[in-house]
Amino acid sequence: IFARLEETSARFLISSSPIKSSTRLPTMPLAMISPIKHAPKSRLHCNMSLKSTREKKLKEEVKNLTKQVTMLKEHVSALQATVILQGCYCDRVRNHLETQEKKGCRDSDNIKLNGDGMPRLLTSDEVFEQVLQYQEHQQAKAAKKETRKAAREARTCEMEVWMQEDEARKSRNKAKTEQWKVAVKEWEAERVLAKQERRKLQWKKPVHGPIEKPCPKPK
Repeated sequence: IFARLEETSARFLISSSPIKSSTRLPTMPLAMISPIKHAPKSRLHCNMSLKSTREKKLKEEVKNLTKQVTMLKEHVSALQATVILQGCYCDRVRNHLETQEKKGCRDSDNIKLNGDGMPRLLTSDEVFEQVLQYQEHQQAKAAKKETRKAAREARTCEMEVWMQEDEARKSRNKAKTEQWKVAVKEWEAERVLAKQERRKLQWKKPVHGPIEKPCPKPK
């Protein structure tokens, strides 16, 4: 069966290569099933006496065959419904994979639904658990992204406030330095005058004093 499968479009199911979003399962042909009819029981028919033993056997055989056909129809209907549901599931998974491939997602911590490329039963507990883990991983990833975005926006606001305060600090230091320079010039003029008048200088040379240091930048 594997040799025959290698010659079909479903050969990727037995390949060791990872499954891509471009791969598709072969279309499963669906058979037209006639409606299941349950014949109503007729009192006249039930009460009708059969003429011979052969008629009784034939009636019993027809009843058994009808029951078997009904069971087969129900079984085939269930199988075809399963095929349709699995096809819908495959389409959703393939679309999701295609979206991830278009985004060029190359994160090393990505959870792959089918990393080894081997076939999986889509309704198995293992695949279902992997899908749940994948969804949780994507939700956690989106939450981290939103957290980082909020942190960047908060830091941008903090940096704007810090820059405004730092500019104000520089302006205050500059004004203080200008006042000190003016005071030093006045002191030097007073010192020259005191020397000419041969008197003692009455006040000391102005000291610049400490300047405001910048606040630490927001991290």
